[in-house]
Amino acid sequence: MLTKHEPYPAFALDRWWDIVAANRTAEHLFQALSATSPNAVELFLGQGPVRQMLENWSEVAWVTVARLRNEVSSCGADERLLELLRHAEALVKGVP
Repeated sequence: MLTKHEPYPAFALDRWWDIVAANRTAEHLFQALSATSPNAVELFLGQGPVRQMLENWSEVAWVTVARLRNEVSSCGADERLLELLRHAEALVKGVP
C-alpha cells in the first residue's frame, strides 16, 4: 500500500503514532527535514520545519489533537496513548 501511494509520501503508524514504515518518498522527505523523531505527533506538532512547511499547520494540528482525543476515548485505559494526547495538547497550547 505504501509503494502504491508514491509519488506521494505515506507512512504506517502503530497505536501510539510511532512511524513503523514509510515509502521512499516519505523517507526522502523525513531525511530532508532532518526528522529525528519516529513519532508522528512529535514530527507534525513539535517545533521543527513541518510547521513552516504546512500552510494550514494550525488546522492540521487541531485535527490531529481531535483524532487523538477520539482514539483515547475509544481505546480504553492506555496510559501511553493518554500521555501522547497530553503532550499533543501541550504542543498546540495557544494555537488558534
